[in-house]
Amino acid sequence: MQEARAIIQDIEKAKIAVEAAGAMYKGNYKFRDVIFKENDSDDDILRMRIYIKSNWPTRKVSVIRKKTEFNGLIQKNKVILKLEFESESEALEFMSKKIAKSLIMKAEYVREGWEYQLKSARIFIEDIKGWKPTVEIEAETAADIENIFDKIEVIKRLHESVPEIMCRLQERNNN
Repeated sequence: MQEARAIIQDIEKAKIAVEAAGAMYKGNYKFRDVIFKENDSDDDILRMRIYIKSNWPTRKVSVIRKKTEFNGLIQKNKVILKLEFESESEALEFMSKKIAKSLIMKAEYVREGWEYQLKSARIFIEDIKGWKPTVEIEAETAADIENIFDKIEVIKRLHESVPEIMCRLQERNNN
């Protein structure tokens, strides 16, 4: 699967646009992401996601380490680690014992989203608290992604991940 994300003008207009294109509404979700870096490095991001509301078959907390690569505006993720836990404390204990004792919390934010399906593509319209509304599209091909983006009022395509953006924004706000 390939992915791409863009900033959008309006969440409700984006929902109407994807539904008009034939997308089926799958449900909404809300979670809190906490981003950690090891030894304050810029290239290694670890995300702990606490699910507040979800229709997905998952435990309450997930820890994921992935390498994100961009080919232009198309993103591919290589998952290095993905584990699920029943509590935030269980996940934090695992991270401190098995991953690194020197993890530094760099950002924390809440995402509320609405998931749609259009053929084999998944569309996630999100309100990222403290930032901007976005849409993320996961599809088999870059052409499929572009076809869906053409139907939505996009302000700007992104070439970096949300965790990277939020770390930078929260670092600026703390200085």
